[in-house]
Amino acid sequence: MGMSSVASIAKDYLNSLRSARDKKLKPKIALVQICLPVGAGVAAFAARFGVPNSSELITGVSIVAALMCGVATLLFQTRVDLRQRFESNGNAFLLEDDLELVDELFAQVMWAILSGFLIALLLVAKGAFAPVFGSVDVLARIAFGLVWCFALSFVLTVGIVLKRMRRVYEIVAVHRRNPR
Repeated sequence: MGMSSVASIAKDYLNSLRSARDKKLKPKIALVQICLPVGAGVAAFAARFGVPNSSELITGVSIVAALMCGVATLLFQTRVDLRQRFESNGNAFLLEDDLELVDELFAQVMWAILSGFLIALLLVAKGAFAPVFGSVDVLARIAFGLVWCFALSFVLTVGIVLKRMRRVYEIVAVHRRNPR
């Protein structure tokens, strides 16, 4: 697929869920961040859940995803600045692990943006192709199952982004190594 492939975003997201110490995926994290959204999608498909007012969901998700684009821009610049400081030894407090934390945060932000885009795309497509979806029930159920899956992943990822942003702030801005 080349330039249009988003596989690297998904791969980076999954790698960001690994333990910093041993690089293994933690079962608890995998359960919450992967299995829970997939389970919600499967449950929505099986129970024939829909989305009562998709325009409100599209609006809300689009706003948060757009804000995440701004966060991605700031993280990109922060990463460049930190790399320069690290390489010039201008900041002895900064460690390689801190740069990795920023990289993981960036991967999480990219996944949140992608999830938000996919939610909006699925809901808009569902509205645009309502006659087709209406005549083929399984297509509507698949679309809504995917919406529920990505919506839960979106919410959980935004939570991780907030947690990691706080941690980056503590390390980079406050120079506090141990969280309170």
